Amino acid sequence: MKKIVYVLEKFPSPTEYFILNEILQLEKRDIKLSILVIKKQNQFLEISRLNSLKSDIFYLPKIYLYIPFLSFFKRPVAFVKSIGLLFKGNNICWLKAFRDYCISIYFLAKLGKGQNNHFHAHFAFFATDIASMLSKMNMTNYSLTVHAQDIYTNESKLKKIITECDFLITCTDYNKKYLNEITCYKYEGKIHKIYHGIESAHWVNKHVSHFNKSKIKIVCVARLVEKKGLIYLLGAIDGLVKEGVSIECTIIGEGPLKETLIDYIKRHGLLEHVTLLDFQPQEVVKQILLESDIFVLPSIIAENGDRDGLPNVIVEAMLLGVPVISTAISAIPEMVEDRQTGLLVKDKDARAIAMAVQELIYDQNLYRTIAEKAKKKIKSELEIGHCTDNLVTVFQNNI
Repeated sequence: MKKIVYVLEKFPSPTEYFILNEILQLEKRDIKLSILVIKKQNQFLEISRLNSLKSDIFYLPKIYLYIPFLSFFKRPVAFVKSIGLLFKGNNICWLKAFRDYCISIYFLAKLGKGQNNHFHAHFAFFATDIASMLSKMNMTNYSLTVHAQDIYTNESKLKKIITECDFLITCTDYNKKYLNEITCYKYEGKIHKIYHGIESAHWVNKHVSHFNKSKIKIVCVARLVEKKGLIYLLGAIDGLVKEGVSIECTIIGEGPLKETLIDYIKRHGLLEHVTLLDFQPQEVVKQILLESDIFVLPSIIAENGDRDGLPNVIVEAMLLGVPVISTAISAIPEMVEDRQTGLLVKDKDARAIAMAVQELIYDQNLYRTIAEKAKKKIKSELEIGHCTDNLVTVFQNNI
């Protein structure tokens, strides 16, 4: 099998641990890899598992536009041939095409001459643009994995990508169905579903309910964006406090709605009940989950169509035995089965969230049943070894 070259827009990222885990698992199977990173995330380089990576990582320098001109002086004929790629197809923005070309020239030089690589991108945005350009310049193939925002806010571009790429992977049945529907099932054979696996051994700590303590602890881990429905979680907390429930809620995440959420917390007198934390290392998140009673993520469909896929943090909470309250948006019901492995409530309904919290508080049998069934479901369906085997099979059959 050819070497697989991962093309990533940003790496490492605290919201994309699944990519790091995926690469580490492929390395364990002796798959030859290289990693191309467009935006180096210096603030997250302390992520401990990065030290386990063996593959070469090439980061794009901040100044890269001069690189093609150096190439002209070294190999003028090859330069003229490759620059012709900019004038193929329907490139609406020539500046963007030239940017992608400059980046690709740099990465190809780092990979070395004559390399017959397969390029694989994550997310159908910037990284896929570069993977596509690299494949054309290197006269080889590319594929990608798509997730959520890049699917539901990106339809016209996505259709073009599906037509062009060799194959495409997505992480839920819901996504796969949508991708087939928008392309009228013409490319069904090249669209594959593989869940993000989770390493259950990393999440073996025993969770203990703290309901005998003075306060109920709720936690939510999410980017502070519309599709996460956090304003409805705050509404639920407000309602519970007014009903006399002793409760505290920790929301972990960053994003454009931070000031909006802070304003809501202040206006409704929730400063003693709600804590906002910036993104935390995975071990810190794990510890906060273990110290919490309930995990809540009230996902919605945003005005622009953006929505969740199957948030990894839901899976992590389930595996730790922390009961999950969420909504029936997108692929969430694929793992969170109502009253079996979690509670599903109507989206955009703060009162429904509050009622679900109260039900778990007062029905300890339901609480324990959900926690145990959730752990079993995740272990049986999302063990990372099984998911990686499926990924390797797709690569072997298509590269």
